[in-house]
Amino acid sequence: MKRYTDRHGQEHRVEITLLTRRRILEQMEIDLVRCAHDHDALTAMLNELSQDDVVWQMLAIIEGKQVDELLEAADGTTHESASAALLGAIVDFFPAGSPLRAPLTRLLAKVGAAQLTAYETSQQILMEIVDGLDLQSADITAAAPMSG
Repeated sequence: MKRYTDRHGQEHRVEITLLTRRRILEQMEIDLVRCAHDHDALTAMLNELSQDDVVWQMLAIIEGKQVDELLEAADGTTHESASAALLGAIVDFFPAGSPLRAPLTRLLAKVGAAQLTAYETSQQILMEIVDGLDLQSADITAAAPMSG
């Protein structure tokens, strides 16, 4: 079972059972069992999971909650960890001997590496912006005394 924590500090369990697999199939028309045997179906599912709304819809089904309830407690960090937890839960759904586990595990590692790279890049860009600010010449009206 995988977990993620929302911005309120609440921990969410992400586990796909046969019941949640059936609900995902009924509500999203994504068949995880078919994905285990059909490369095109797996590719299609992974492409869909690249869309934020699809990730949260699947998480809502798994957790038995409303999408808006999950989104209200989410921020960018939550989204990254929730996406990783969902992919991990999908990997865990397949039997240990499934030929899909190894490629899905590699994909999960690539997603994690891409998220880390994106985070590091954004931090570097932000630091360059902050370093480039010329606060001495900026028109800072908030510091000026107000007359009344």
